Amino acid sequence: MFPLFVDVSAKRIVVFGGGAVAERKVSRLLDAGAKEVEVYSLDFVKELEERCRRGEVKCRRCDLWSQSIEEIVEGAFLVLICTDDDALNEFIFECVSAKAPNTLVNYAQKGDVFFPAIVRKGDFTIAISTDGKSPAMARFVKQKVLNALCGEDENMLLLLSWLRGHLKEAVSDEKRRREILNAVLSSVVCWEFVRTEPFEDAKRRISAFVEDLLSEKRVKEAE
Repeated sequence: MFPLFVDVSAKRIVVFGGGAVAERKVSRLLDAGAKEVEVYSLDFVKELEERCRRGEVKCRRCDLWSQSIEEIVEGAFLVLICTDDDALNEFIFECVSAKAPNTLVNYAQKGDVFFPAIVRKGDFTIAISTDGKSPAMARFVKQKVLNALCGEDENMLLLLSWLRGHLKEAVSDEKRRREILNAVLSSVVCWEFVRTEPFEDAKRRISAFVEDLLSEKRVKEAE
């Protein structure tokens, strides 16, 4: 499996099933910014009905056995198959596979898209997968990662984002920019700035640290 982060904000997503599993997956998609989610089912759990009333999703009440699955999924980027009827799920999967082979499908172990355990903290998004071997282990590792991330990691991320933009203007050599960013990350002193000082003070200190690195480089080139 190849892990890939995808912007789903403008992608049409079709969900077959209106139960708890569907609601849980829809919730994760909405958290990721999805705005075009359609849910097809005879019945919907309360949470999905409430999301529909708020305009977050569109709930289409129908008997899927009598619907044209091909027409429903036309133009969809992603299809989620999660009704509580195994035979219906298989029917939908076969229809999508035959009629819309280029559409991504999330369905048990047969689909080509799987939902990982996701850690979101600040600007960090970390996906954890066990290739379906143990969702419980994925959740366990998720909690370990969440516990390991702390405020100084988030502050360092913000500082590196700023520094990266600054270096693009000050240093033309991409390899050299990468070396400087790695030097900051490897520096115990820089991490101490981030850990113990207000953000703007840490920013000034790290700027000075980077300027020293650049000055050393200039001296060596002049020799």
